[in-house]
Amino acid sequence: MSVTHEDAICLRHWEYSETSQVVSLLTRRVGLVRALAKGSRRPKTPFSGGVELLTRGTAGLIIKPDVDLSLLTEWDLVETFSRLRTRLVPYHVASYLAELTQLALRDRDPHPALFDGLVASLRALCTDEGGAAEGSGRWSVLASFQWGLLEETGYRPHLEDAPDLDVVGFSPERGEFVASDSVLNGEIWKVRRETLGVLRALEEGARVEVSPALERGARLLGWYLRVVLGREPHTFPLVFGEAAPSGPGART
Repeated sequence: MSVTHEDAICLRHWEYSETSQVVSLLTRRVGLVRALAKGSRRPKTPFSGGVELLTRGTAGLIIKPDVDLSLLTEWDLVETFSRLRTRLVPYHVASYLAELTQLALRDRDPHPALFDGLVASLRALCTDEGGAAEGSGRWSVLASFQWGLLEETGYRPHLEDAPDLDVVGFSPERGEFVASDSVLNGEIWKVRRETLGVLRALEEGARVEVSPALERGARLLGWYLRVVLGREPHTFPLVFGEAAPSGPGART
């Protein structure tokens, strides 16, 4: 059995036995991989640093095409993102990004750009700006990563035909912007022109200026992802607070 070595981030882990655990890893070349880490919970673990949530390492994996659960044979710790563990707000944001990734991707479907985006986001959350309880840093991280996830999975909002109005409507079921008084079936969320401008900047890969619209844009993408995923991530309220059942409404 050959071992492949992959750059990986631990998104989740579960207890498997007194000495082992099952881990969910996002790898750069293979994508999402679930693997059994035998002996990872022993006092003298064969995995350097253990396999902890929201850490990056080089994973030695035995992956069989016809078996869902791979085998983790090695874990060489590379990056701990240690500041996430000392500040609650960035930890909550990082946990939300990890859960989104877990929910949105199919197993062994590689998305290297999304892997790079997650690494960049975790690093940004460890900075003074990105980890601040208040301020634009975390909203910039949230907006950028959520947009990248939607783009990678084929669900990004369609901006091409958005009406040129001060307030437009957004149909989360269709992923399209329409007139705010549209009679389309389904829910229509009201979105301000400035918020739409944030999404256009994200689409173009341009720097998003610090403004209230940045937070509104991040929130809009979060609400939209709830519709795309068909469920609310457990970490959603920790990041966005309690959302109105009818969606973001005029607040975006």
